Amino acid sequence: MNEELKYKYYSKGFVIIKNVLRKKDLDECKKQILNSYKRVFNKELDYKNIHNFLTKCENNKEWDKMYVAFKDVCKSKSFLNISKKLEVLSSKFFNTRTKLITTAYAIGIKNSKRTSYDWHQEKTYYSKIKKKTFHYQFPFFEKCYKSNGTMSVLEGSHSLGEILNYSYNRKFKRGVYSYIPKDIKLIKKYFREKFLNMDLGDVCIFHENIIHKSNINKTNKIRFAGIVRQQAI
Repeated sequence: MNEELKYKYYSKGFVIIKNVLRKKDLDECKKQILNSYKRVFNKELDYKNIHNFLTKCENNKEWDKMYVAFKDVCKSKSFLNISKKLEVLSSKFFNTRTKLITTAYAIGIKNSKRTSYDWHQEKTYYSKIKKKTFHYQFPFFEKCYKSNGTMSVLEGSHSLGEILNYSYNRKFKRGVYSYIPKDIKLIKKYFREKFLNMDLGDVCIFHENIIHKSNINKTNKIRFAGIVRQQAI
């Protein structure tokens, strides 16, 4: 593993590694998205109409059915296969064995705040796990960039360690929730916001203590970003 990538990770709190995942593996995730939403909604979906369909579902507040499809995707073989590949990456990058905590994906729907996380640290969600946790994100449908709401980080903010002074924020009953550091306005003065642009095949590894968020999608296409969380064994 390139030592420069490790230095970037430890100094900035994240690193994007190019061309990690094969097109074949990403395509299996795309197929799973279609299959799961087809099954739950009993609709004929393809790679073109999935975007408009899910946008309509969001606007019509069909959130319970969307969540059922979401969970079906998360537990699928295609996502578990990628998690195994990332366990190999963890072994090489961190020189440690890991096991899976969870697989998931971020779904960015045009102008939706329900599925966008505010500033937070991953460690807050997994504080009961005493060993180190490792976090990965990767695009699998379209590339991730600023306009479609890609994740942004406060570069170097992992150096603050685990933040225990935070507020709980949930804007929608069926939406995501965030543990926002109470000093976030002050923190933002000292750490630069960096938007993480990723192409298909790229993987971002980010530190459990880096402060980050997802952003509002301004485009007509859904942003699907796979998530894998691991812990040291």
